[in-house]
Amino acid sequence: MLRAEQIDELIDRITHMDRDELIHQFATYPAPFPVDFSREFLEGQELDKLRHVFFGLCMHTGKLPCATACAA
Repeated sequence: MLRAEQIDELIDRITHMDRDELIHQFATYPAPFPVDFSREFLEGQELDKLRHVFFGLCMHTGKLPCATACAA
């Protein structure tokens, strides 16, 4: 479970992610279950929807995503 300050950090991180970063996060996020959205599906979604779904994924697993710099 994420603490309140971690939730604030999570919201800040996700808010600053662009589509490519979100797609990368979906592909590399260390979830204990398969996260198997196709790239085509993710590219076809509105950016706010991707952010919302990724936020839910992070909240469900209780893990913060890797910082944007990790994607490089």
